Amino acid sequence: MTSDRPLLLAALLLTAGLIRPAPAGAEAGWTDYGYVQEFRPTTAGRFLFRLPVKENPSGCSEKEWFFRDHTGPGAEHIFRILLRSVEDNLPVRVHVTGTCDHNGYSAVNAAAVAP
Repeated sequence: MTSDRPLLLAALLLTAGLIRPAPAGAEAGWTDYGYVQEFRPTTAGRFLFRLPVKENPSGCSEKEWFFRDHTGPGAEHIFRILLRSVEDNLPVRVHVTGTCDHNGYSAVNAAAVAP
């Protein structure tokens, strides 16, 4: 017998408004390059950043705001890339997952500094 726990958890999170279903036209993909304008590590288990870009395929309502949880594969690497881009004023792009948080920020799972 399979457990209904994952389905129940997803339903609870959706009901609580902590995650939102992907908007119509939401996609995973790379943004274009831009310069990080604000970088905010938080005590809420994630870091937030504003990256003004022309192309954000996520479809989230906040086109310039992104987030990443501190945990999970690659989180520390993404954090370091973003911090370096701020310190050295380097253009960076991010890979969005197509997931939006309750603020309309795009979830990211990769980052790259311009060559």
